[in-house]
Amino acid sequence: MSHRTIPLSRLQSLNGRNMHEALQTAVQATLHVEAEVEALSRLREATPTDERLPLDPHLLRATALALTAHPAMNARYSMGELSLFQEVNLGLTVARDDGVIVPVLHDVLGQSSDELRSAIRQIVATAREGHLRLHDTHGATFTVADVSDCEVDTFTPILPLGTVGILGMGRFRRVCCPADGACRPQSVTSFSLTFDHRAVHGVYAARFITSVIHHLRRPERLFG
Repeated sequence: MSHRTIPLSRLQSLNGRNMHEALQTAVQATLHVEAEVEALSRLREATPTDERLPLDPHLLRATALALTAHPAMNARYSMGELSLFQEVNLGLTVARDDGVIVPVLHDVLGQSSDELRSAIRQIVATAREGHLRLHDTHGATFTVADVSDCEVDTFTPILPLGTVGILGMGRFRRVCCPADGACRPQSVTSFSLTFDHRAVHGVYAARFITSVIHHLRRPERLFG
């Protein structure tokens, strides 16, 4: 068959090597959970299109709060030991034409709602323009992959090197839920948590993702 060969970008090649090493190194397992997010969906729909962010600040804040309650998820595993990080620095998966890059938002819990929104907008724009500095891509203690703007329900994130977990969020969709003998429309989304089973067990990981969902069901309280 006729074909043409194209080289992978430098970013794709680097990501491929890192992911391959991560899969060979960590004992990766993934939990998938579908959750009701009606209140968060209403907030998103009320936001003007030109003000919407490529990553949901409520998801980042909820993840950061859940990490403080489950510190073993905000850690680095090495040689049978966990190094627990004091700060929450979230790696954010950002898609570009030449691959995916993961800039880092530092000290997520120390930022107000406006500061976090501004930081998300700035770091994503810098990543897509290819102007990230070394500091912008180092120091992640946990990673978040938000693909809610894509036609993807559930996926299996690959754990980045050196961390214990990565949380993915799929698209929002309307479903019919039985309630009082009738059908009640409701917004749901799917969360996918990949974690290193050497560092934490499945029940601990399940409690962490439950904590994230708990916070997201009350989005108006996240920045109170």
